[in-house]
Amino acid sequence: IFCQKGPLKELPQFYYCKNMIADGKYKFFKYEFNSNDICDNSRMIFTHVAGHLYNIDFPDECNDWFRTPYETLFSVPLVTKPTKEFLKIIDALKRLARTCQHLVIWTDCDREGENIGFEIINTCKRENSFIRVSRAKFSDLNERSIIMACKNLQEPNINMSKAVEARQELDM
Repeated sequence: IFCQKGPLKELPQFYYCKNMIADGKYKFFKYEFNSNDICDNSRMIFTHVAGHLYNIDFPDECNDWFRTPYETLFSVPLVTKPTKEFLKIIDALKRLARTCQHLVIWTDCDREGENIGFEIINTCKRENSFIRVSRAKFSDLNERSIIMACKNLQEPNINMSKAVEARQELDM
C-alpha cells in the first residue's frame, strides 16, 4: 500500500503507471497497478488520506466545561478518537492492510506528515502486525523525485511524530 495525503490527481503513480484501475469498492480511494520498474514486479495499491485520522480529546466525562474542575483536566489521561469524517478511510485502510505485505508512507516530509504517517501505520498494524513499513522521502511530485523516493525508502521517524503528539497535548 502506498498512502499519500492529498487528491488522487497528485498521486505519484500517475508518473510511472499507465494502466490504473479505480476500484469501485473504495470509490475514489484505491488504485491498483503492476509495477515492473519500481518494486520488482509487485502489485501496488495507492490510496490517500486527507489529514489526521485521529484526534486527541478529554474523556467524555470531562467534556462539560462548566462541571469539570480545571485542575482535573491537567491530570486526566487524554483519549485518542477517530476523526468522524475519516471513518470510511480508516475502515478501508484496515481492509487493505489485511492482505498487503508492505506499507509505504508518502505524506508530507515534515513533523505533521510524519505524525499522519504513524496514524496510518498504527491503523494498518492493528490489522496486520507483520506488514513491513517504509517511508518515502521526496521534495516534489515529479517523475525523477518519485522514482528516487521509491528506490531509497527509509524508516519512519517516530521522534518527529512524538513531537506533534506533544504539541497536540499542549494545545489541549
